[in-house]
Amino acid sequence: MLTLLELIPAKCSSQCHDVLYSAVIHTVHTIWMAQNVVRYIPDGFSLHAATTKVYVCITLSGLSSNGKSLLADVTFLNSFSITPNYRQRGQIISVICKTPTHPWVKVNADGSLLGGHASCGGIFRDHKGSFLSCFASNLGQLSFLEAEIHGFLLAMEYVAQHQ
Repeated sequence: MLTLLELIPAKCSSQCHDVLYSAVIHTVHTIWMAQNVVRYIPDGFSLHAATTKVYVCITLSGLSSNGKSLLADVTFLNSFSITPNYRQRGQIISVICKTPTHPWVKVNADGSLLGGHASCGGIFRDHKGSFLSCFASNLGQLSFLEAEIHGFLLAMEYVAQHQ
């Protein structure tokens, strides 16, 4: 069973992970129960009843999942009649850049972490608030703090290279 659980893709959405995990568990459990029925009640086994039980258990597990899904998961989840749980958008907050004094340049750099994948970026503006340049980088699997630090370091490297 552990080998089957290891086959679940590492980069799938959390709701799909829950559905696949429940599929493995419910399928193995149903096979185990069917084996006992066949052994002790030879005429009591129905393949249709077993597959229906697995389908219903997977659907119920998927519907009770708190995981989030991606747009690409819709077909897979619909095959089990599961409603996708999409991530809620956050409130949009207007951010106003406070411009530096002439001749300084301001950089706003930030790191981000989503689903274990880190990235960072920054934007450079002059004393009028006009866009000068920007950068962005995919960092792979790092912590939030490491992503923030990388954003700061990349901003410093960019400045050093473009003086």
